Amino acid sequence: DLLREPYAVKCLIMIGSSLSGLKKTLPPGVLSKFKDGSLENVIALMKTYPDFEDAQLSALKRLTNHDVDRDGPLDIGDTIRLVSLAMRIHNDSSTVQSEGIRVLHSLLSQALDREDQEELLSSDDLVTTMVEATRAFPQNPELISVIFSVMMMMSVSDSAAEALRRTGFLSDLVRIMEGSLEDREMCQSCCALIWSLAMTENQTEGGCLKKAVAVICTLLDKYGADGALVESACTALWILGMKGHIAAEQTESITLLLLEALQAHSQRPFLSKNVCLALTGLVVNSELAVYRVLVAAAGMSGLSLIKELYRLHADDPEIVENVCLLLSEMAYYGGARPELLLQHVDQLMAEIKERYNGLEEITTLADSALSRLNAGIRM
Repeated sequence: DLLREPYAVKCLIMIGSSLSGLKKTLPPGVLSKFKDGSLENVIALMKTYPDFEDAQLSALKRLTNHDVDRDGPLDIGDTIRLVSLAMRIHNDSSTVQSEGIRVLHSLLSQALDREDQEELLSSDDLVTTMVEATRAFPQNPELISVIFSVMMMMSVSDSAAEALRRTGFLSDLVRIMEGSLEDREMCQSCCALIWSLAMTENQTEGGCLKKAVAVICTLLDKYGADGALVESACTALWILGMKGHIAAEQTESITLLLLEALQAHSQRPFLSKNVCLALTGLVVNSELAVYRVLVAAAGMSGLSLIKELYRLHADDPEIVENVCLLLSEMAYYGGARPELLLQHVDQLMAEIKERYNGLEEITTLADSALSRLNAGIRM
């Protein structure tokens, strides 16, 4: 209310407050002192004039073109702090945000090879800056896309992923994904970040992640032929299912979506591995999921797909292990055993056990499946 009063605005202008709505501009000749563009001068400019948007923009543009071989190394930690400060002070400027995030992307790419990467990636300055920039410009897809790229680099650090989660950013992420269904690049980035951040979620975020499940299902319907996006979406569904965010009434439809993804993209190893894990999570919690895999629907048999998946990736131990895990969990249900035996799953497990007799993880799962199936024969 006070900002609507002319007298109050005049007072704010007199003390140079940014609340006045007027941007501070550098006195004539200041930038010329830094015209040689040396890193020392660029850093000095940022430290001396943090409140001046033109000073920060000039420095950020210079840092965007920084070349280690030509200009020498930067103090990455100090520069991240300065760039983050510039972005937070000038959080109403899309230009400062765009230039700043490009610099941070470059700096963090270098930080990934450093011993102190954990400290750099999870700093409060950096985390706060990323979240505030996202919230300030949610309708700027180009900016959000680069921010998400930076967040993906940050999320290799468990501490950084946890720090991002504590800000409540998961809710922002789901909201952005829901509003970006026509932007497949954005949707893929959202799914990848959900996978990273949902690992550390707590109970208070359950509501937004249940909503995320519905949005991801919409993506799978919309982009079913897009292998890369389907892969990201299925991976996100796996972690959301593991965390208990898939409701009982969603089990059957999601099982079908996962089988359809497997049918369309079984040649993708990462997708195949994670679809098996996602299906296993559903099977563990619901006999309905087992039924949906066993009973042919929409022109496909889920069990046949899983057997074909093994044939396609028989030389990939991770996928074979996940196939064994899924079939072993299905064999836990007495009602599923007759169909599993009819489809010769016992022979498949014996074959896998012989092929991978040197890998205890796989042979143990194959033995478990065989034991359960043999119990069905005795009954």
